[in-house]
Amino acid sequence: MHAISYQRLSRLLLELFGLGISEGALDAAFRRGKLRFDADVASILACLRRARVTCSDETSVRIDGRTCSNWVFQNSKVVIHVVRNSRGAGVVREVLNGHRPALR
Repeated sequence: MHAISYQRLSRLLLELFGLGISEGALDAAFRRGKLRFDADVASILACLRRARVTCSDETSVRIDGRTCSNWVFQNSKVVIHVVRNSRGAGVVREVLNGHRPALR
């Protein structure tokens, strides 16, 4: 999930780099890359779940006209953003998957 629309990203790529790429082509590229992204996410979560110290924060973000929560979790090696419809502790449980850092 990303916080910039295909329309805006397409325009930015054109204006900044002269790269004309359609919204459909962007969508196809993200879909093709999803398996690689999923593997990277799993690696980041594994590192986060071993950390002695974990920091997190949450802020609201608008997606398709709806207010969602953008959670950020990090340690000294990795950072991950997780967007969910909830601000609840269930998101922390989901991300940490039972891991209890010494410092939170």
